[in-house]
Amino acid sequence: MFIKVGDREYPFHRIRIELIETGIQELFRLFDKKTIRELLQHRRYEHLKEKVIKEYTELLDVPAGIAIYQMKKNHDLFYKEFLNEHFAYFLTQEP
Repeated sequence: MFIKVGDREYPFHRIRIELIETGIQELFRLFDKKTIRELLQHRRYEHLKEKVIKEYTELLDVPAGIAIYQMKKNHDLFYKEFLNEHFAYFLTQEP
């Protein structure tokens, strides 16, 4: 496969990735360096701020990983808004 940018072409090759370790789930729940409140200060999450303050006040000072995992356990799909596109892709592939 080639991607053309301007007058240059860049070759890309499909590769197969095999995960050696299995059983790793909800890796994001281990993230405890920042609270949800601290995450909302970041530009990437500022669009979520109003909703979180209105509907998730009790989670503001909880470590982010725990709070996001709690949302997932409660079947609240809003947790996916905090995940980057790589996590979100794999989550949509779940059976």
